[in-house]
Amino acid sequence: MSRRVRVGVIGLGRVAQLHHLPNLAQSRRAEISAVCDLSPGLAAAVAHEYGLPTRAVAPSADDLMSRDLDAVLIANRHHAPLVQRALEAQLHVMVEKPVCWGIDEATALEKLERSSPSSVVVGYMKRYDPSFARLLGSEAPPMFVRLHVFAGARHKQERLHPRVKGHDRTVQDAEAESAAVDLQIATTLGGGAAVRVKDVRTLTELAVHDLNLGRTLIGPIGVREAFRFGTPFGPGFLAVMNGSGVPVHLEVVPDFQTASAWDETLTAFYPGASTELRFGSPFLRSAPTVTHERCTVGTDVVRREVITSYDSAYRLEVEHFLDCALELAASRTPISDAVADLALIYEIAAMLRDL
Repeated sequence: MSRRVRVGVIGLGRVAQLHHLPNLAQSRRAEISAVCDLSPGLAAAVAHEYGLPTRAVAPSADDLMSRDLDAVLIANRHHAPLVQRALEAQLHVMVEKPVCWGIDEATALEKLERSSPSSVVVGYMKRYDPSFARLLGSEAPPMFVRLHVFAGARHKQERLHPRVKGHDRTVQDAEAESAAVDLQIATTLGGGAAVRVKDVRTLTELAVHDLNLGRTLIGPIGVREAFRFGTPFGPGFLAVMNGSGVPVHLEVVPDFQTASAWDETLTAFYPGASTELRFGSPFLRSAPTVTHERCTVGTDVVRREVITSYDSAYRLEVEHFLDCALELAASRTPISDAVADLALIYEIAAMLRDL
């Protein structure tokens, strides 16, 4: 068996508790060596849950990264300063998306990544999804791609996987982190109304995965038109894009108020055929991605449903991170890849018009 990678985890909220911590704990190649959160009570509770000693709770991110670690998993909200410190400490990094919020931050991190001996895996778990890998194996390029993200049902699905919440995190800490994110966005936008900042946050949080999949499937993408429209739950978004002569359509609606199910698909259309990936909710563990294929055979239409794997894309992502930390692989989702997605988000935001 290969040596175990000593990992520190910064940010112990929803995604860390639902996916990253269990996957690290279940891997034979990882050791959770330290944890840290803005809520000390949450950090202590998580350490207890995973059988860690009291000394494993780091009082700050700087303290955690000064310890005898091989790698750090960053899952807070404002990632860039921590990614910078981790790379300067020559730690391997896995960081939740988005890797950062501002273009200046992105440029600096990309430059640092190129000069660092450490690897960075940005948390695009769908890139490690076996169903998406199967789609990439298709020989013919698509003639049209549709990216559909109607987010919903979080409150209903979260109850299936209870998590510890931190009640001793101060309002000042939360507001300072959020303000730092908004400042980066506003700086990149060059000023403007708060609604534009919120638009970027929404698009980044909900659509950056799908834009990354689209770019991976067909190559660089440019924006032709982008629209904001009203819904009972807040603004939705449409973008008409193009990559290598392939039209790409993005549609985003956040709905965390009703019981509507999570509805996220990538559909690639081909002459006489289509392949649709229906992604499971990120608030469920091991929800498989279901592939729906349709093709014409003469005058008949043939449909089939395929589940490539029940394995969790989050687990496969963590195992790839461990491969990188053990220098067995190069990152498939480096900072340079994530920077292109962030630039595409800002291109959409710059072209938004109200319908």
